[in-house]
Amino acid sequence: TFRKKILNRCQDYFERNKKFIISEEDKLKLRQTEVEEQEELFRERKKGNIIFVGMLLNNGLISMHVSAAIIKMLIEGSNPESPDQDNMESLAIFLDAIGFNLNREQPKYLSSIMNRVAAIIQGGKLINTAKFSLMDICDLYKDKGFTDHRREIQTVIPDLSLLKSQSTQQGPQSARLSSSVGSVKIIQHSGD
Repeated sequence: TFRKKILNRCQDYFERNKKFIISEEDKLKLRQTEVEEQEELFRERKKGNIIFVGMLLNNGLISMHVSAAIIKMLIEGSNPESPDQDNMESLAIFLDAIGFNLNREQPKYLSSIMNRVAAIIQGGKLINTAKFSLMDICDLYKDKGFTDHRREIQTVIPDLSLLKSQSTQQGPQSARLSSSVGSVKIIQHSGD
C-alpha cells in the first residue's frame, strides 16, 4: 500500500542517511564549493524529511510511538560536551512539528527529552543556529506546553482595494500614493 511504501522509504532514509559522508578520493575530485553544496543539499533533504515525518505523525499516518525512535536517533551521541550540531537542528525542527501532539500523548517522555535538550544547551558547545532553535523550542514548551502555536499566529494582510479607492478619492493632483502598511510599502503611479 501507499502508506507502507512511504513508511519504508522514510525508515530507509533515516537509517542510511544519518551523516553526510564523502570519501577522501571524492573530495579530491570535487572542488571545495561542490562539496559544500552537496553537504548543504544533504542537510536540506534531512530537514525536509524530518518535517514530512512530523506531518505524517500529526495526521495519524504514523503512530506517535515512532516519534520516540526518531528522537532517540536524533539525540543519541549528543551530550553537553559534544553535541551533534546537525542532529540538534533537526531535533528542533522535529519537536516544533510534533511537540503539540507529543505533549498531549506522551508528556512524561517529552519532559525528559526537554530536560536533556536544556542540558545540551547549557553545555555551551552548540552553534548559534542549533542553540537558538532549541532555545525557542524550550521556550514554547515552558511557556505554553507546546500549545498549537501555529494556529495563534495570524498574518494581517491589508485590503489593497481599500487603499486604491482612497487614492482615487484624493484626486488627480496626487501623482503617486505612497503609504506604509506594516513593513510593506505600496506605491501606485497615476495612470497605471
